[in-house]
Amino acid sequence: MTGAVAVVGTMAAQLPMTDQMEPDASTLAAGGPVDFDLSKLQPGQQAVVRWRSRPIFIVSRPPAAVKALQGPKLLAKLSDAG
Repeated sequence: MTGAVAVVGTMAAQLPMTDQMEPDASTLAAGGPVDFDLSKLQPGQQAVVRWRSRPIFIVSRPPAAVKALQGPKLLAKLSDAG
């Protein structure tokens, strides 16, 4: 009987402690996903959105710029080019 009371008491003490380790609603809302409509961005344009008060840069590169970035000269400079 004493053991059962000890187990129930331990569980009752652990529940509030476990609940306090969860992030609160304001923390979850501050780091939520950011919605951005990419269709509004024309090739060559750049947009900046804020996530957790930090800027995230979104660049719409034209196909020629993407092809230039995939060139073997630039790929050779990458540390993990393989």
